[in-house]
Amino acid sequence: MKLSLSAALLCGVMPLAVSASPLSLVITPTRTETPVSEIGSSVSVLTAQDMKMLQVPTVRDALKYIPGLSIAANGGAGQTTSVFIRGAKSEHTLVMIDGAKINDPSSTTDSYDFGRLTTANIERIEVLRGSQSVLYGADAIGGVINIITKQGSGVPSFTSSAEYGSRNHYILSTGASGSVDALRYSADISQQHVDGFSAFNRERGGIEDDGNETTTYSGRLDGKIDDRLRAYTTGRYTRSYTEFDDFGADADNDSKANELNWRGAAVLDLMGGKWSQELGLSYLDGGRSSTSSFGTNRFQGKRTKLDWVHTVKPIAGHILTGGLESSEETFSTDFDASRSVRNDAAFAQDQWNVWDKLFFTAGVRVDDHE
Repeated sequence: MKLSLSAALLCGVMPLAVSASPLSLVITPTRTETPVSEIGSSVSVLTAQDMKMLQVPTVRDALKYIPGLSIAANGGAGQTTSVFIRGAKSEHTLVMIDGAKINDPSSTTDSYDFGRLTTANIERIEVLRGSQSVLYGADAIGGVINIITKQGSGVPSFTSSAEYGSRNHYILSTGASGSVDALRYSADISQQHVDGFSAFNRERGGIEDDGNETTTYSGRLDGKIDDRLRAYTTGRYTRSYTEFDDFGADADNDSKANELNWRGAAVLDLMGGKWSQELGLSYLDGGRSSTSSFGTNRFQGKRTKLDWVHTVKPIAGHILTGGLESSEETFSTDFDASRSVRNDAAFAQDQWNVWDKLFFTAGVRVDDHE
């Protein structure tokens, strides 16, 4: 059993967000919509407009513009990529899509490989630096990267685009979004391909190109059942093929990976908005295989998580957030039997606003890790 305690203090207004004013709202630091000016943690935001302006096709390219992050890649597109926040290990960075953890359960370190995550259908990326273990557990010792999918609105519309560049690099995408009565939706299909270059040092004989092709399907559906109850479901499936080299030699190796992550949740507002609760279920199923001079290796990982989070505003200046979580992960390979691990957790946090001048957050968490 593990006990975590946390406290943060902010005085005045600090310019912490990239492309976000102090009045902009962020969700990740407190699990409630909070102005950046009231956050005691260091947080940066990249919006879809930012990523379009920067012309970044992958999340790893987008994260290069966030301060406090170090990115290590084994080569070009699709190659294994790790992100380190403030010097912490890559497995100490919690990565989420719409609040669902996507760290790789088929990895022995539970870290996330950013090599095949594209910016398709992403509305914003919130990067939270520093320990956030009270709300998110031990995986968030270094920080949290929360990727938020686009929500449809307005008149139904369709979009398509095509791009082409050197090394036979092309990006094809098509999508639809909009709203119909109480339903809002967004969906996108995209494919990125590049012949690439040798991941092995060309000066040492690396001449064979190591290319990548990644196809991504993404979608989100939001529905309002009545004035108090709403629900949403979001999902993303990625299929990737990547060529890579051996350590110390140019080689014709390849890897295949697929990842499905899904989340569904219902949100109930009570007492005129003073009490809100969200009951959610998340699921991840990821597999990868690699063929090299060492043979073919396959890895498979799954994660199922149930969470129930409450937000209460008992008196002016206080926002209480508490919840229960239960998750189970399984891991299997060709050469070993399947293994599983379970973690149950409870947490509570208080946001305290004193005269709109002083902002506290303090919390406690208990984890029962099998």
